[in-house]
Amino acid sequence: MNGLTGLVVEHIFKQFDNLPVLGDLSLEVKENRMACILGPSGCGKTTLLNIIAGVISPDSGSITGCQDKKVSYLFQETRLLKWKTVRQNIEFVLKDHLPVAERRETVNRYMEMVGLSDFADYYPAKLSGGMKQRVAIARAFAYPANLLLMDEPFNGLDLAMKMSFIKAFTDLWLKDRRTALFVTHNIQEALLLGDEIFVLSNRPAHVKHHITVDIPHQERTLEHPQIIQLENTLYNIITTA
Repeated sequence: MNGLTGLVVEHIFKQFDNLPVLGDLSLEVKENRMACILGPSGCGKTTLLNIIAGVISPDSGSITGCQDKKVSYLFQETRLLKWKTVRQNIEFVLKDHLPVAERRETVNRYMEMVGLSDFADYYPAKLSGGMKQRVAIARAFAYPANLLLMDEPFNGLDLAMKMSFIKAFTDLWLKDRRTALFVTHNIQEALLLGDEIFVLSNRPAHVKHHITVDIPHQERTLEHPQIIQLENTLYNIITTA
């Protein structure tokens, strides 16, 4: 894995209606690494993602490394098109990027990766919540993006389903690495997925702490001694004023 800079966020400040949300926030994500933004609910994690994605602008500060990159954004909600099948939902993001034959091959590959090949012609209304989320993950990966942003994609799932999704997501990422940044308030999610973990403070948010997780992704489990140790460390960091 190379150490080239993929994304640099410097001294970002953002407020809404005179309420400071982000305050002098800086971080750096290496290319083709998966980084996690960990922090309490309402601290501005989604605001930071929206700024990086160009959905909103910061009041001050700068972001470099994403201007020439295609960005794929995986939201908490699946945002599937109800009138399109599983195949069509994934293919929709490829129509301006790949010829027809290559589109079909790409869609087939990603449906297989998330275990949905048998549901290619199903509409979202016929899918369970977990299956819809798998479609959303496949669609986010299928899009030829250099930068993948994720806003608490596993929020609301029970532990068994969450672990299944984390494994599926990790398998996809290991086969098709790209710079990824996801936000969560869940310490275990951060440790199972993140190569780098940036802990945010309460509003106005800044990076309170940063750790690197060196455990290979394939070896990460909630029972791994080092994961347990890091979980305790992060818990102490988050609960300390």
